[in-house]
Amino acid sequence: MTKFRTLVIWAFDSGSKSNPFKRYSVSECVYGTPFYITNEERIRLYDADFSHNKQLETQRDIFVFQCLIGCRVSDLYKMTYRNIIDGSVEYIPRKTKEDRAITVRVPLSKTAQEIIERYHDHER
Repeated sequence: MTKFRTLVIWAFDSGSKSNPFKRYSVSECVYGTPFYITNEERIRLYDADFSHNKQLETQRDIFVFQCLIGCRVSDLYKMTYRNIIDGSVEYIPRKTKEDRAITVRVPLSKTAQEIIERYHDHER
């Protein structure tokens, strides 16, 4: 909404007759206090037995892997085995791709390597 408002103001400053946003203000986004799981909780989740439910087991592995490498969900879903180079995951975060394409290199922990090995027969 802020970008749209900026565009409209620019249009009116350039000669348009009226400004529909003159009476309104756009408030800043306010984020709550972030919360996270502890390392112990992550380990307990990883060690949990979900063999009775393969889908739940897969979701658990995706979540734990994402916690271990610290990437966004959108970046994780775009990763393939080609992103694994010399025991690390390398990728360009989507959020910074357009502004400043910086390659992020995250060394894989033993747990992350176990998860990758578990799904090695899959396409991605």
